[in-house]
Formats: sequence, structure tokens, C-alpha cells
Amino acid sequence: MPEALATTAPARPPSAVRAPLVHAGTMTARSLRISRRNTDALVTSLMLHCW
Repeated sequence: MPEALATTAPARPPSAVRAPLVHAGTMTARSLRISRRNTDALVTSLMLHCW
């Protein structure tokens, strides 16, 4: 029993640390996607303005 507890204890912190990292990664990806969409809109508006 103590060996099982010792093996399961170290496996828990990485998942607890991984969840916020994945959340931050998805949030940054979402913000980057939004910024890319904004830049695309700016480029298209500039092209239409130049034409």
C-alpha cells in the first residue's frame, strides 16, 4: 500500500500543473486567432481603400 501511494502521489502534481498551462495555451491561441482576424480585416480594408 505505501508503494502504491508513493507512485500515485508524484503523478498528481503534473496534471494539476498541466491544466492551468493548457488553459493559458488555449487562451493565448484564442487571443492570437482574434488578433490575426483583426489584422486580416485591417489588410482587407486597406486593400479596398487603395483600390
